[in-house]
This record gives sequence, C-alpha cells and structure tokens, in this order.
Amino acid sequence: MLRLVDPAVAMFPAHGTSLSDPWSHLSQCSTLQSAVEQVAEIYEFQWHPYFIWMQSISSDRGQFVRSQVPFQYAIEAFSQAFVMVFDRAEMTQQAAEPSIIQPSNNAPSPPQLAFQRCLQSLETRADLAKTCPIEIAAANHHILNHCLTQSVESGAALLGMIEYLYVDISATISQIIQQRDWADCNSDFYYMIHEALEINPNRDLLTLANRTWHDPQSRRQTAQSLMLGAQYLWEMYDGLYPDPLD
Repeated sequence: MLRLVDPAVAMFPAHGTSLSDPWSHLSQCSTLQSAVEQVAEIYEFQWHPYFIWMQSISSDRGQFVRSQVPFQYAIEAFSQAFVMVFDRAEMTQQAAEPSIIQPSNNAPSPPQLAFQRCLQSLETRADLAKTCPIEIAAANHHILNHCLTQSVESGAALLGMIEYLYVDISATISQIIQQRDWADCNSDFYYMIHEALEINPNRDLLTLANRTWHDPQSRRQTAQSLMLGAQYLWEMYDGLYPDPLD
C-alpha cells in the first residue's frame, strides 16, 4: 500500500519517499489502472499547500484568479504534448518531428484561450500577462521533452496520469467556486476548465499506455512515467502558490 497517511508527509510526496521505491511497487501491479490509482494515493492533491490555501477563508476571488493565471502556460504545454503523442502514435517506424515542440511566443493556443475565458468569467479585469513561474516552465520543459524522446506509451502514461489527477482537481476547484458564489451556479465553468485541458475520455491516453504494461521489460518505464506525470503536476501547483505580498 503506497498511501501516505501522514498529511505532513503527503504535502511533500517526492521528499517523503524515494521515487525509485514506488516504481518497483507499481511494477508489481497486475493492471495499469491499479498503478494509476496507487500513484493518485501518493499524490493527494488536497494536501498540497496551494489547495490548503485555496480552501482557507483568507483566500478571495481576486487572489484565486491571480494565482491561476500562470497555469495558462501549463495548458499550452499540455496541448502541445497531446498533439505530439498522438501524432507519434499514428506513425510507424519513424521518428516524430511535430511542428510544435516549443511553447509559442506568439498568439495563445485555443486551449490557452479557453482557460483565459474561464478566468475572465470570474474576474473580467484579470491581468493575463503574468510571467510564467520557473516551476511551471521547468515542468513544461520536462513534459515536452519526455513526450518527444521517450516511447509513445511512456508519453501517454505521463499525460494520462496528469489527466486522471486533473479530473478531481478541476472538480475541487469548481466546487469551491460554487460554494463561495464566485460564479453563477448554472455556469459551465467546470466544463470550461475541462475543455481547456482537453479532458476527453475518448482520447484514451491510458489505453495507449496499457500496450506496454504486460511486458515486464517496459512496465517499469511506464510506471516511472506515471510517477513523473504526477510529480510534474505537483511542481506546477508549487508555482501557483501565491506570494504573501500579492
């Protein structure tokens, strides 16, 4: 059982246990889905400092929106990584050379624009020009590099883990927003943030990753990719934690 029951430890999953140990444990899971669920138990995002802050009475709508603005850069990188993995999956015995590898310096991507609309629905005067925090920039680089240089299945496992975790994260955010009447209870904010990250069960990232799970030689790499996906997402939310002076 990989669950970290001590909240103080759960707040820092990568420091509370060696990443190499969970890989060996995950490799013993009979199914990929079981491994995904165990990773989710290690990375309990409700104990992340950002979500503890968000659920505190000290946070208000303006602070929340300002804290979320940098996540638009993660959205942009996610959409590029999705394209990269699925383009590579359609190729046979060829190296992938996707047309969009680096984050765009020009117009925002459609998913990024969708996320911006989410924020503007809460705060019409939200400043969307905030600089990308180093935590998110670093995680974006690692995600894109992983999806480009590792196997298609490894990239799918990493992104599939992020999608799996983000479903609960977005539900938590939506619930807090509605509880505090920050948005119309009939608004489609919940669906908008899913659209922004391109949450779509039909994409079947984990089904793609599952192709390697029954091969002992490749299972460890797939398990590692699951852990990395969760770790990179955790580090991104480190970058969203508000500065005390904001």
